[in-house]
Amino acid sequence: MKLISSINGEGWLRVGAAEPTPARYLIGVWRDPNGLVFGVGRILGVFDTMCRAAVQGGLIPLILGDGRAIGVIVTDRGADNDWGAIYVPNPIMAEAA
Repeated sequence: MKLISSINGEGWLRVGAAEPTPARYLIGVWRDPNGLVFGVGRILGVFDTMCRAAVQGGLIPLILGDGRAIGVIVTDRGADNDWGAIYVPNPIMAEAA
């Protein structure tokens, strides 16, 4: 595995039909030995939004600080925490400028 870049900043997380809420994110972008590129990291947001994101499953839109959007999957969220571990199946969209 090789870390090829990182994406971090402040943006917006939209869960379901609710209005987007502020979120901070830090995502490491990795390439595996077979060439697969993916991201893993953490997202910090409004407690209620993070709870809904953890139970929703599937891709959730994260709007990055520059306006681009990527899909994230919340893979873990500790009880009573406003952060979650995330997996990003297509971080390349975020790197394209």
